[in-house]
Amino acid sequence: MDSKLKIIACVLALAMPLAACTPADTEVAEPADPLPVVTVQDIAAGGAQSFSVLGEVTAAQSADLTAEFRATVTQVLVRPGDAVRRGERLLRLSSDSISTSASTASRTLGLAKQSLTETELASEQSIAAAKIVLTQAETALSNRLIENELSKTAADETLETAKNSLEGTIAATKVVIANAVATADKILRVSNNYIDAEYTSSLGALNAPKKSVAELAVKEALPLRDLSSSDYATVLAAAQQTEEMLSLTLAVLNTSVSGGSLSETVLSGFVTSINTQLTSVRSNLTSLAKKKNGASAGSQSIATAEAQYASTIASLQTAEDAARQAVFAAKTALSAAERQADLSATSAQTQLSSARGSATQSSINRNKLLITAHFAGTVADIPVAVGDEVNPGTVLARLENEDSLKLIAYLTRSQAAGIAVGDTVQIGSDATDVITAKAAVVDPTTRKIKIEILHKNQYLASGQFVPLVFTSASSAHGEILLPLPAVHVTSSDDFVWVVTDEHLAERRSVTLGSISGSEIVITTGLEPGDRVVVAGGRQLKDAGVEVAIAGAAVQAAALAVDPAETAAPVTE
Repeated sequence: MDSKLKIIACVLALAMPLAACTPADTEVAEPADPLPVVTVQDIAAGGAQSFSVLGEVTAAQSADLTAEFRATVTQVLVRPGDAVRRGERLLRLSSDSISTSASTASRTLGLAKQSLTETELASEQSIAAAKIVLTQAETALSNRLIENELSKTAADETLETAKNSLEGTIAATKVVIANAVATADKILRVSNNYIDAEYTSSLGALNAPKKSVAELAVKEALPLRDLSSSDYATVLAAAQQTEEMLSLTLAVLNTSVSGGSLSETVLSGFVTSINTQLTSVRSNLTSLAKKKNGASAGSQSIATAEAQYASTIASLQTAEDAARQAVFAAKTALSAAERQADLSATSAQTQLSSARGSATQSSINRNKLLITAHFAGTVADIPVAVGDEVNPGTVLARLENEDSLKLIAYLTRSQAAGIAVGDTVQIGSDATDVITAKAAVVDPTTRKIKIEILHKNQYLASGQFVPLVFTSASSAHGEILLPLPAVHVTSSDDFVWVVTDEHLAERRSVTLGSISGSEIVITTGLEPGDRVVVAGGRQLKDAGVEVAIAGAAVQAAALAVDPAETAAPVTE
């Protein structure tokens, strides 16, 4: 108990000057015999309750003015505590690098202007020459296209004559291919047009793999019976495929065994049919080759006609390509000249803009050597002196505007739950203001909710502490909530200590409700206007004892320095 009284006495001594929010001086009479000091909570109507905490006084508006580049402090024009206007000069710096930059930018600007003039003249001459070359190339191309059209017409007529002769041979070959495929299919019975005959098992009996290969060749050749294309390459390939298919079929017949359903006569007839078809196909292959590649009686081969046509077309195309290339090269040269003119002008303009920008930036940097106040306020600190070398980020001056103060307090979750932005708060003994900000999350350092109050008060200064009294909103059902240490539990009843208007301790029996966090609901026993002891109740043993009620600052400190009294109701 003595230890706690010493702590409370020390806090009282500290809190008395902090509570001085008005110019009036208050004399505190020191009691001859120390009375028990208790912290109380007022019970308001509807379940609303008041509690007090210490708030820190800070300036609502403050700023650190820092250097933006390496420089030397040449003048300090103000002192800490001076009141300054917005834009007023505070310090002056000097920098050799900024002076050098300004001189360099001026020289660069002159060179850029001269370069732009020379570039524009050279570009005009280059573009004019390129336009002349393009006109000449376009005329030559027009003449070449007329000549090529006449030569191509003559070559087309020569080639058409050779193609008409080839087309007749192609038509005859398609008929031979269809007959050959049908004959081989009828013998090997590959398609669904024929029902398997008994003799097929004897075909290729001496070499079964050859039979499978031949059947596959026939199957692949079946679409050739209805060959619609008359393209030379397609028909030639079909004829060659048919020849291969007939050769494989003949090989199967040569490895077949006569007897049973496959008589020697039937087998000989099959061989004769295939040989006949094979001879016909090969004859047409020879005709196709002659019509395409070699000379034939009374007509020019298609190969010769196509070769001459290709040579003529290639020659014409080469001449046309050369003319077009000349036009393209002339257009490219003109575009390059125009593009180079744009690039050169852009480059010169960029150099000019860059020089102007450097000059402008040098002017801006020179202005930054003069440090001015960003807002009207008071010089809180000048941490540098004349002659000091400063680097980017070095704090040169600290300004505060104490016309408006910010009071900062930290509340527990249960305390903060009953208050909101706009609620009225008592500041010190006779000042009030409203809550302007309430943190949405718990501060990770204090584990509490941060509350801010913007406040104007000529008797407060940044760095002080002031008692703040908050009034929480009524609970949802008008319940009375008390901190757990306020309740004393005995074997006979549960009670709290109530302080009368005469500052006498009165024992009051209560009925307890549910516990919510660090608070408990009082259902009966207390009325609005009662002042309940929430800290220091362990000192009280008998009713009627006179007590001293701690000030707001001491109440907050008492709750903080005695954690044992915040854990649970007191059991006696």
